[in-house]
Amino acid sequence: MGYDLWEEGELKTLAKDSLLTKLVETLDIDIEKWVSSAVSVLPETLRVTTSRSDIEWTKQELRKMGG
Repeated sequence: MGYDLWEEGELKTLAKDSLLTKLVETLDIDIEKWVSSAVSVLPETLRVTTSRSDIEWTKQELRKMGG
């Protein structure tokens, strides 16, 4: 995964200097809290195409895996 390439400290440093963070600063949002949230790793996600013929099987398999 892409996030494996970065240390948390490196991500925070990069995020603090980003244009998006500069926008957040203008909105009077706590930068430290925002940056910590912005660089935290999200759980894995996927999209299931509902028009596929194997949609029910796919849902069943995802549920078996804890989805």
